[in-house]
Amino acid sequence: MFDNLPGSLPHVKAGRLRALAVTSATRSPALPDVPTMAEAGISGYEADVWFGVVGPRGLPPAVASRLSQEITRIAQDKAMRDKLVQAGASPLTSTPEQFSVLIRRDTDKWAKLVRESGASID
Repeated sequence: MFDNLPGSLPHVKAGRLRALAVTSATRSPALPDVPTMAEAGISGYEADVWFGVVGPRGLPPAVASRLSQEITRIAQDKAMRDKLVQAGASPLTSTPEQFSVLIRRDTDKWAKLVRESGASID
């Protein structure tokens, strides 16, 4: 099965599940001995789950910048990073502009995959 790491990590650590690989491009800090899909022999496969903070359309750039700075400051706190890693997350931060690029890139990637697969909601 494929699951996000925060949901499955407690089961892996308890020995109820065996992690075969992670779908990110790099190994997870929470499971450093588990290979990536590429390391496990399946190249060209990468799927990351990410969480972010977004604001309403028209949010003033100064407000977005301040929020980004504060979120980055909090995410860089050692105690916070340790908690996030223990939960299976790989804490990353970016600027609002970089996050917009990530959202657009992933939207394009998955939209193409859905179109090519022929999947529909019907």
